Amino acid sequence: MGLAYAVIGGGVALSVYNAYTGGLGALLGALPEYAIAGALSIPLLKKISPEKTESEERETERSSEEMVGTMALSFKSRGGGAVSAVISSLSSLSSSARRHFPSSLRPRREELCDLILECAREYCRTCDGASSECICDGGTAELEREAGRIADALYRSGKIRPDELPLSLSCKKREELATTINRAAAILAEKKYKASRGGRADELDLAARLISEAREADEREHALNEHLSGVCGEIITRHGLAGGTARVFGERRPHIIIAAEDERGTKISSSELLRDIESACGTRLGTPEFFRRGRMALLECSAARSFSAECATAGITGSRDEVSGDTSRAFETEDGYFFSLISDGMGSGEEARETSELVGELLSGGLEFGGGKETVMKLLNTLILSRPGECSATVDLFSLDLYRGEACFIKSGAASSYIKRSRAGGGSSLFRIRSHTAPIGLMRDVDAEKIRVEIESDDYIIMLSDGISQNNEDAPWLLELLSQPPKRTVAEYAEFILEGARKNVTPTDDMTVSVTKIIRI
Repeated sequence: MGLAYAVIGGGVALSVYNAYTGGLGALLGALPEYAIAGALSIPLLKKISPEKTESEERETERSSEEMVGTMALSFKSRGGGAVSAVISSLSSLSSSARRHFPSSLRPRREELCDLILECAREYCRTCDGASSECICDGGTAELEREAGRIADALYRSGKIRPDELPLSLSCKKREELATTINRAAAILAEKKYKASRGGRADELDLAARLISEAREADEREHALNEHLSGVCGEIITRHGLAGGTARVFGERRPHIIIAAEDERGTKISSSELLRDIESACGTRLGTPEFFRRGRMALLECSAARSFSAECATAGITGSRDEVSGDTSRAFETEDGYFFSLISDGMGSGEEARETSELVGELLSGGLEFGGGKETVMKLLNTLILSRPGECSATVDLFSLDLYRGEACFIKSGAASSYIKRSRAGGGSSLFRIRSHTAPIGLMRDVDAEKIRVEIESDDYIIMLSDGISQNNEDAPWLLELLSQPPKRTVAEYAEFILEGARKNVTPTDDMTVSVTKIIRI
């Protein structure tokens, strides 16, 4: 277009000169010729100019792609590490443990036969419904003949139905007997599992899976996000950065690299451009860095945390002579998650404390390096099951993504938790989070429930051990107390709730309160 402007400018100068030398008549005489020449020149100018512009645009695109590619290599090199070697080593150890310590975690058929007869004899001894119509023969002859068939059914499915027992329809304890046999078979399986040295292989498998999940999460955050790259490419074009290159890496914590021709750097650094990128990526951006190379400008920027959390705990023991069996922890991970945990070791004293501390140490350690919550819970359950004696503990875990604001509870045998939210017109709303699950360490499969929740800025997350409350029905004072305005700090609020528990609950069990305030940055 510069050539077109030159031709037009030359025509204007020529017209002025003609007017000066020849007056109005000369100007009017030259104007038609100039108009015709200009009209004939326009197609030629359009044909000549784009060739140069396209060449310049291609050069700009090459430069921007080179700059973005160099920065992308630098970004990708920051992740990873030697986790692959660790995974391979743990998987190898797992296979070795199974070879050297083989054992069946399931009861054998002969063991199930003995179990069935033992349960039946116990019931038939106390049966008061024997009659001429009953063909169980005191629970011996008929069951001894059919014990093998029943054991096969129990072995295949893990439980039997009442109609699979060879007793007459008049037997009053048929359903009770089936339930007792199923329960005894489950207890036997758990005992074999705890006694199994091969259980160590399961621990190694889960540890390898934890590291594998951490590696996969790291790879996702360093992989090219083609969708967001395309969207950001459209945004920079819309802001006048033609010929530029946009690359976005990651999903949850996007990392943006943009290069384009911007000699003064005002377009690539505009607040409007950054706001549009934030909107497209669905996250807040940190402080961008800018680089220059000749006419080219480069922007590099990562997602920033959108939320923060303030947490405090308060607690007392149920007995002056014993240590607390409750463990509470709050921590943030490098990849931007906040966790708050209360674990109540079943029982009392030192054993309960050790079990709950194991929960706290393993959960914080496993979640710290990016392991999946479900896998960490499985590994924790396996370790507790392998401990001698009857060990179990509740798990009440609150998780908050500090980048996205996504939150959830994971509850295993834990008491209800609460979310307290201020209303715009004054007052507050209270949401109860509860789950009917068993403590961890009682069964081979983890009985835990994951409950997703919506959170807002200035919400309070209130978590309690079951020494304070099991449900709303046994603690009406708690709902009344939580309906009152919160205290100035989370530490004061936790102490306030604990003091209310002291006044309203007989301290027969350990009491722990954890209060977390959510803050949007």
